[in-house]
Amino acid sequence: MEKRKKDLPHWVTPGVFSGNYVVDEAVERISIVKPVEPAAKAEEEIKLNGNDEAVNEETAAPSPKPELVLEPTFEIIMRETDVATSDELRSLEQEVATLKEEVAAWEKRWKEAEESQKKEMQYLYQVVLSLKKEWEIERNEHRHN
Repeated sequence: MEKRKKDLPHWVTPGVFSGNYVVDEAVERISIVKPVEPAAKAEEEIKLNGNDEAVNEETAAPSPKPELVLEPTFEIIMRETDVATSDELRSLEQEVATLKEEVAAWEKRWKEAEESQKKEMQYLYQVVLSLKKEWEIERNEHRHN
């Protein structure tokens, strides 16, 4: 069975997850949280302070900004092989459409078969219940005689 950790008010299965977690008392959910270490906070503060100095340097001497380079556009030239592949593509699309129709027809048949099977099972269940009642009535008649 699950083991209870001493410092937790909730059941925790060992080995399910690793890392820190937060327990939400209202709905009893356990959510995994990425731990924030003090060293990581200190590094972020150093980066922020370093960026402030870099901003001061940029105001003194502007640095060159990278320019956007647009790639040349190419015209698509149709060849005989492209026409053949587009014909194949059309035929495959038609085949996919017919297969989708067939799948829809089979799904409809499947649902109808399930419904008929369900009705038959209900009918057989009623037959079994009626036979059981008849058997109980006959058994009780023989006991009283």
